[in-house]
Amino acid sequence: MKHPRKAMMIHTLKEVCAFPRLLLICVLCLSLLLYGSACQSAEEEAASMPVSMIEVQEGIDSMATEDFTECSETTEFVKLSVKDYGDIILRLQSSVAPLTTAHFQALVADGYYNGLIFHRVYKDYLIQAGKGADVSTVKGEFTENGVANRISHVRGVLSMARNRNYDSATSEFFICHGDATFLDGSYAAFGYVIAGLGTVDKIAAAPVDVQPDMAGEISLPQEPIVIQKACFVMPKAS
Repeated sequence: MKHPRKAMMIHTLKEVCAFPRLLLICVLCLSLLLYGSACQSAEEEAASMPVSMIEVQEGIDSMATEDFTECSETTEFVKLSVKDYGDIILRLQSSVAPLTTAHFQALVADGYYNGLIFHRVYKDYLIQAGKGADVSTVKGEFTENGVANRISHVRGVLSMARNRNYDSATSEFFICHGDATFLDGSYAAFGYVIAGLGTVDKIAAAPVDVQPDMAGEISLPQEPIVIQKACFVMPKAS
């Protein structure tokens, strides 16, 4: 016959021994939850941080146009299909210029750029397009206008054109054909050519005449350079 007091002591001892084990499990679970939350927060913070110029320079022309496929949803990748010249894939940087990026994406989604031309072609400087019907303006996201912008205007960088008013950018954009760092701080760079820089080179080599309204600048293409279509794309699954 078992002694009731002894049995109770054994039962109590088992409960006491089990308590630290249960506490340890709870601590481990809490640690895992906190670690997961910290990792998620770190990832979200990293995603929202402005891109560095090192990342931009490494990204310029780092992929092929064939690496992308068209899609219906809005993405950070835009394909410009230029008649007789080829495709250009732009990668937008909303972490650097969120207002400019959203403005450009809205125009692409509306089909605004389809059929427009590159009306200014200046070899070793830039190619410029997007002159069409009047659209709303967007705040100039650059240093002189009180907005930090880390992207420098080097070859392959995408930026918004404007007039003398800092907040006058509408639809016109340009792609740097050569380094134009003197534009830094004065124009809203918001992306870069991730594929198709060779197409930019072909456009920049097109024969040009004098622009009638630009103080004799020789940058007016002799033949129309037409953007047949601007649409969203995404990298193909590997």
